[in-house]
Amino acid sequence: QRKTSESDAESDEGSVGLPPLQDGKKPAWQDEDDNDHTDEDKCVCTDGPPVHKMARKVDSDQLRKKYTKIMGVPKWAEQTEAEKPSDDEEDDEILRKATRFVGDSKNLPTNTLQIHKCTPLAFESRENSVLKSVEFHPSSQVALVAGLSGTATICQVDGKTNAKIQAVHFDRFPIHCAHFSHDGREIWVGSSQKDHMFCYDMMAGKTTQIRFPKGLNITNAKQFYVSPDGQYFVVTGRFGEIHVVSAKSKECLYTLKMNKQVKSVAFTTNGSSMYTIGGSDICIWDMNSRRCQHRFTDHGCIDGLSLAASPNGQFLASGSDSGVVNVYETSKLLETRYPAPLKEFMNLTTEVTQLKFNCTSELLAMSSSFKPNAVKMVHFPSLTAFSNFPGKHDFRYSNCIDISPNSGYFLCGNNLGTAHLFRLKHY
Repeated sequence: QRKTSESDAESDEGSVGLPPLQDGKKPAWQDEDDNDHTDEDKCVCTDGPPVHKMARKVDSDQLRKKYTKIMGVPKWAEQTEAEKPSDDEEDDEILRKATRFVGDSKNLPTNTLQIHKCTPLAFESRENSVLKSVEFHPSSQVALVAGLSGTATICQVDGKTNAKIQAVHFDRFPIHCAHFSHDGREIWVGSSQKDHMFCYDMMAGKTTQIRFPKGLNITNAKQFYVSPDGQYFVVTGRFGEIHVVSAKSKECLYTLKMNKQVKSVAFTTNGSSMYTIGGSDICIWDMNSRRCQHRFTDHGCIDGLSLAASPNGQFLASGSDSGVVNVYETSKLLETRYPAPLKEFMNLTTEVTQLKFNCTSELLAMSSSFKPNAVKMVHFPSLTAFSNFPGKHDFRYSNCIDISPNSGYFLCGNNLGTAHLFRLKHY
């Protein structure tokens, strides 16, 4: 029997070190001496009785199991072909890429939008106040929520708890508009009831007031828009004024003017051109020459309320008081004063107050704050509305919307103080 055991041991000599793991995984830990044997090394000389080589093999297995139990299996030893990631893993992957980058993937499918509802932002600490502004940070995993309570709340966006990080309150200052600065270091807030703005420096934790010269006749800052290059922001006036303010010095650089009150502003991606809408007219401004390059009439519009320019520069969307959203090809806007829209969307029946393109220009979100659940998503370039959205989701009255820089999330703030967060699974 002893000879038989030794013969079996010799036949197993090639695998004395560590037996192969299942699923093609590499050993998590291995003793180099385990594989360093010769035919003469049948037993190890110790002070006690001889230890057979098979006993060494058992000891090696026990050591490996003990190591794995205590330390776990390192990532380099895991199976290379990972299983399909779960929703949580996909959330983590999205949040690790907060920049304006979308990996190689197929185009956004039509008809059905793959979407998952997450916990609302700062849900446990929310205030029962009307929200007027929501926005994702340009580079970090946070978002801004602000409203008529005068509080701007900075929230973590992890797709799970979405907890509050910090809240900044502005006394007797109901917030109607709030934005991050281009570099993400500051928060700017404006109100319809005050002729000044506030700037909060998140790094220094300091709040400063932004005042404008009396001669500019700026009676409120309920609407202001930050340029894509971060050099300036514009504040609209009551009589068609468009005040261009330096983002650095907070001083007014110059003023442009339309014939009617400006209701919305949109920029091209590089910030060289600006679109403004007032009444039924849309103006295209050259920001370098500070002149109106072209003016055209929005098709079928009496009072335009909202604008959005696609990041790829191909489309311009305009929303009116009748609920119609017109989509134009920007390449054809300069040809005539009465361009025909590429598509007219009539999915909304009340005033279109919000329009937002995603970073790939494949998705356009539109909403109205005058009717419950008046939120729709449109697919590009097929120019069709997604039939399954909003579905059974209860938005109440949607006052503000935003899409994250990498298109992974959609955010909607309502009249009850809730900032609904949705995961766009395609991105």
